[in-house]
Amino acid sequence: MNNKWLELLRPFTAVKSLYPSEEYQPSMVSVLQELVGGRTLRNIFLTTFEPSGPSQKAIGQFVAARQLSGRPIAVLPL
Repeated sequence: MNNKWLELLRPFTAVKSLYPSEEYQPSMVSVLQELVGGRTLRNIFLTTFEPSGPSQKAIGQFVAARQLSGRPIAVLPL
């Protein structure tokens, strides 16, 4: 499933906000790490984001990598 998300998201380099549906959030969060460089993505809106949930580690790593690359991102509740 991750490869399919990567194939889908790679062409959209100018996307500024991402609103994944609740159904796809867990699988999408796991591929975000591979989309760190060269993206204008600034916001990810999640409906089921739980600060202590299983997606927290992946989101935290993605946010940290974006900050280090000089492209900070916000993860916001929807």
